[in-house]
Amino acid sequence: MDTDFDVDEMLRLAGADPQGFVQRRQGLIGRLLRKSGQPQQFAQCQLELDAVRYCAGPGMPAAASFAELIVTNNANMQAQLATLHQLLDELIAKADVPAEHPSVR
Repeated sequence: MDTDFDVDEMLRLAGADPQGFVQRRQGLIGRLLRKSGQPQQFAQCQLELDAVRYCAGPGMPAAASFAELIVTNNANMQAQLATLHQLLDELIAKADVPAEHPSVR
């Protein structure tokens, strides 16, 4: 099994052999996760995506749920970055780093 993905092939397989589709999908995902260099982190992400998809159902409800997940994750990352910037500013202030130092934005 290779990691080439053909949407048409997967659609045909899903209709003709649902169990084969599930096995092929899991195989593709597993190979991609192993190649990623961070398989545990991406496996957790895949579990979250699968949970959203299974809860939302097929079609547009799943797409809307994915969009909501992306927006939420983006907002969380923005908040984390803001916290990191604040902590960096505090560290710079405590270290009394000159304003022209390269570490100061």
